[in-house]
Amino acid sequence: MIYRVLFPFSESEVTALAFDMLPLTSTNVLRLISLKLNQALFFCCLCLLTGCGSGSPPISMSGFIELVEAANHSSFDRVGQYVDNDGVRRTKVSYTVDGLKQYALLLSSIAKAPAGGRPLLLLNHGFHSDPLSYGQIDGRNARPGAYYWDYAQAYAKRGYMVVIADYRGHSDSEQQVFGLADRLLNWYSFKMHEFYKPAYWYTRDVIGAYFAAVKLDGINPEQVYMVGHSMGGGITQRSILALGNRINAASIWSTSKGHQEVEPYWPSLDVPLLIQHGEGDESTDVVYSTTLAGILEFRGKEHQLVIVDTNEHLFEGKHFDDAIERDINWFSSHR
Repeated sequence: MIYRVLFPFSESEVTALAFDMLPLTSTNVLRLISLKLNQALFFCCLCLLTGCGSGSPPISMSGFIELVEAANHSSFDRVGQYVDNDGVRRTKVSYTVDGLKQYALLLSSIAKAPAGGRPLLLLNHGFHSDPLSYGQIDGRNARPGAYYWDYAQAYAKRGYMVVIADYRGHSDSEQQVFGLADRLLNWYSFKMHEFYKPAYWYTRDVIGAYFAAVKLDGINPEQVYMVGHSMGGGITQRSILALGNRINAASIWSTSKGHQEVEPYWPSLDVPLLIQHGEGDESTDVVYSTTLAGILEFRGKEHQLVIVDTNEHLFEGKHFDDAIERDINWFSSHR
C-alpha cells in the first residue's frame, strides 16, 4: 500500500511519457515529476535507514560506472585447461569481483592466433533455474553446459577468444551474502521494474571479467565484442552502457527486459548494437527487442533489429547458423 502511494502510476506509463506515447499534458508532466521526486525521497529514506555510504547503489547504472572506474586491477588466474577433439581449447580461470571469488571459461581455437591477436568476445549466458548446477552435463562440470555449448563453440571456431563468466552463485563461483541495504535495494528494484534483480549483480561480474580479459596474452585489445542471450541480453545492455567504447560492437539474442530503467543513459551509448529475436518467442516477448530498437532509433544510435520467423528462444538449425553469421558480419564491420 505504501508503495502504491509513493508511486502513483505504472512503469509502462513512465516509458510512454518519456517517449511521447502519451499526450504531453500538464497533468501527465506533473505526474512524472511526482514520480521522480518520490523515487528520490525513497532512496534518501533507504540510505538513512540502512547507513548507505556516499557511493552509488551497486546495482544502479552509476554503480556500474563506478565499478568500471575502479576495476582495472582485475586479472585472471588459470585454474585448469584441456583440449577436446573439436579443436577448441578450454581454460578455467578465477578472478575477484566485490571480494567474491568468481570463475570464468575461456574458449579459443588451437589454431595459431593471428599476428595482431584474436578478437575478444564476452558471452553473457541466460537464466539458470538451478545456478549451482550451471555448466554441468550428466553430473560433470562442463561449462557452459549443453544448452550453450554450440553457442560458445561457434564463435571460438571463427577465431574469437570467448570469455564466459559464471556469475556469482553459479557453479563453484562464490555466492553473495546480502546485507539489509542490498536486500532493500533488490526489493525496491523488483517492485518498480519487475526484473530479475540478481542479473544486475551479475552485470558487475561481467564488467570485472572484461578488465581481466583484455590483459590476456594473444588477444587484440582493440577488437572487443559482447553477446548475450535472454537474461544475458539485459546484462549486455547494462554492460555496454557502463563500458562504453571499450566495446567495439555487441549483439543480443532474445533479450530480457532491461531498457526502461537505464533510459537516461541511452543518449550516451557508444556501442553499435545488433538485436535478434524470434517473433513467437514465449520465454522473452519480442516486444522487449522492438521497444529497445525504438528507443535506439529515437536516440539516433547505430543498431539493427532482426525479427526471425520462429518461436525458438535460443535459435536452432538454420536460424542459429544465420544468427551467428549476422553476428560475425556485424563485428567484422566494426573493428
